[in-house]
Amino acid sequence: LLTRPIASVAVPGRASANASGGLSAYELERLENIRSNELKLAALGLLETRDAVCMAGRSRSVVGASRKRRASPEPPTRASGRLKGDDPQYSGLDEVEPADGVRSELAAGEVVPPGRVMATEAEALPQPDARDLQLLRLLGGDLQPAEAAGSDVSAHEKGAAALLSGCVLHEAMVVKVLKKAVVHLQFHPRSDLLLVAAADTDGHVSFWNANRDASKPSDGVHLYRPVPQGISGLRWGLRSTEALFCASYDGTVRCLNVEMRAFATLHVSTEHAWSAFALDGAAATMWLGTTKGSLCAVDPRTGLVCEKVVRSHGLKINSLSLDDHGRPWLLASSSSDASVMVWDVRKMGARAGPVVTIALPKATQAAEWAPDGSGRLAVTCFDDRLRILPLGDRITGDPISAPEAEPLINHRTSTGRWLLPFRAIWTAGADAILCGGMERTCEVFSASTGERLASLSSSLMTAVPSRIATHVRGRAVACATGSGHVHIFEV
Repeated sequence: LLTRPIASVAVPGRASANASGGLSAYELERLENIRSNELKLAALGLLETRDAVCMAGRSRSVVGASRKRRASPEPPTRASGRLKGDDPQYSGLDEVEPADGVRSELAAGEVVPPGRVMATEAEALPQPDARDLQLLRLLGGDLQPAEAAGSDVSAHEKGAAALLSGCVLHEAMVVKVLKKAVVHLQFHPRSDLLLVAAADTDGHVSFWNANRDASKPSDGVHLYRPVPQGISGLRWGLRSTEALFCASYDGTVRCLNVEMRAFATLHVSTEHAWSAFALDGAAATMWLGTTKGSLCAVDPRTGLVCEKVVRSHGLKINSLSLDDHGRPWLLASSSSDASVMVWDVRKMGARAGPVVTIALPKATQAAEWAPDGSGRLAVTCFDDRLRILPLGDRITGDPISAPEAEPLINHRTSTGRWLLPFRAIWTAGADAILCGGMERTCEVFSASTGERLASLSSSLMTAVPSRIATHVRGRAVACATGSGHVHIFEV
């Protein structure tokens, strides 16, 4: 072990610490700088200003100091009567007054049967206002009113394309009917009405009566929300009591029942999300497509599946169309898997297959049969082309090859991410097809040559119309945009 004492080591800056009152060289230098600064402030006359700033910085509020609160009245103390052993109070729920007015008492544990109501049937129904009653009377009227003397509906239908070139848009025919983008648009089948039904992606259904009385302040719009999710299909009913059918992505199908004054639920599925909807001409079968490419049929009278689910496409089914005016057993389905299939609904089953399969370069948004029964199919594809397929008498029941499009129309259909995809539709006379345009127009193309016949536009239509509907007489065209507005061009 070392026995010698350790030599002291001199630390710079601390050599004269003891001689200067215990302060180091750094502290002595700091004091000297403070004295120098005070002399400079005194020479400039800023000592009083410095003292005032220091005093202002010291006046701070006390953090965490409690404030006096106003005394608030204490709520009454609630105690459980059951724990106290008190007898239950009478709530009046053990008596039911049926429609006949006779009071009946229920026994302990008895459940009220579905047929018994609390009041009369009229009182149990929802009570609409005067505008809703007027709409219900209009929807519940005759679907085929007598035409005026000397009118020729067929002449209007045959010359639909020629009439559309002279369509104009008036300011009174522009109304916002929905809060969000219109995804489905249908004219009422009555030829003497200008009544449209529209649906959006939020479950809203709107009715717009364009034949409203101009002297009244109402714009003729009736807005409802029968489902909590988006509407995937919209079709007018053929009976006076069943006004409108709608399918939803929540797996339900509902119908506006005029007598019940409500949207009645016809079918509920907990397994499938309906993405497409079609109704046959007799309103006896509803065809539904799913987001996974399956296809099935439902009886609206019972709400049961009458044709089992068939896996038809690989991806979502976007549209379904029945050839009601020609061969009503032909069903066309378009899908995001870039194909269009035609089915014979008389031969549906677990092993059923399409009679025609049309492969396309990109996804298809719509495939609609011509309303004249000619068997032509208008197909909308994302490859910037509109196709008219002349299937006609080629479908005999056995699978056939897809025919060539006649004509093949060049039209921009790639709408991008923020616009709804276009869906081409037929005119009332099936002599032309209509489709929205990216220049905020509605384009009219000849069904025989593919030539552009007209381009409907107006300064009042400030957005791209993604959905188009034509009147049954061909005298009006409705264009719906992503802002929820509907524009009706009239001849």
